[in-house]
Amino acid sequence: MWTVLFALFLGTSPPALAGAAKAELQQLDEEVRILVSKNAWSGVERVYVQMAALETRGIKLTWEHHRWGALAAQARGDVLATWHRLRAAEAAESHEDTLVWLATLEATHGRAVIELSPLVFGEVSVESIDPVVDPAAQKTSALASRTLTDTRVFDGLLPLGRYRIGIVT
Repeated sequence: MWTVLFALFLGTSPPALAGAAKAELQQLDEEVRILVSKNAWSGVERVYVQMAALETRGIKLTWEHHRWGALAAQARGDVLATWHRLRAAEAAESHEDTLVWLATLEATHGRAVIELSPLVFGEVSVESIDPVVDPAAQKTSALASRTLTDTRVFDGLLPLGRYRIGIVT
C-alpha cells in the first residue's frame, strides 16, 4: 500500500519504477562485464554495490553478479564480504564451484571480532605470528589493520592462525 501511495505521490506507477530499476540493472550489467574483462576489481566493487542496492527495489541479481562481487571483495582482502556474496550467489543459483569456494573459506578462516580500547591511539597492525606466504592472507591482514586503525573495530574473517594485534599477543 505504501508503495502505491509513494508512487502516486511521485506520479510514477510501480511498474514504471520496476522498469527503471531493470533498465539501471542492464546498464550496470554492461559496465560490470567490461570491468571484469579488464580485471578492474575496484570498479567491479563500485558497480556491484550499486547493483546490490537495486535489490531493495525488487530486482534480483544473478549468480554471476554475486560471484563477481565476491571476486571484487576477495581482491580487497575482505573475506567476510566474499563469504556473504558467495552465499547470495548460491541462493540465486547453485553451482559446484561456489560450494567448493564457500567450503574452502569456512575450512581455512575463522570469525574475528576485535574492538580496541579507547585508550589505544594511532595505527594498529594485525600481524600473523605464524609465517604467511599466501598473498591473499596478507591482504586480509592488511585490510584488518586498516579497518582497526580507521574504525577501531574489526568484524570479519581471518585465516586460521595466531595473530599479534598492535603489541598485544
